[in-house]
Amino acid sequence: MSKVEMTGMQASPDGVQFTASTDGAQGLFLVPIDILSDLACSSMDFDDEMIESFTSHANLIAKAVAITVAENGMPAPGERVELPRSGFPNLD
Repeated sequence: MSKVEMTGMQASPDGVQFTASTDGAQGLFLVPIDILSDLACSSMDFDDEMIESFTSHANLIAKAVAITVAENGMPAPGERVELPRSGFPNLD
């Protein structure tokens, strides 16, 4: 699996949006708030809680990005891909 670098994390009511780079390509991704809540085993009421959950689970999120890119390719410029729950097998 290629190394995934994640930058520019921004919390919103939808979850945490970020840019991921791997194999010389980059794209925009979103970890939905419900997945962040499940990862943290806590509700996400504030932006800083979402960023903390994202940071604490960065390795799992990077793996989900790698799976998504391997299955679907990198998002087109300006397109944002919401990471699917299937990329986080331990949450089911």
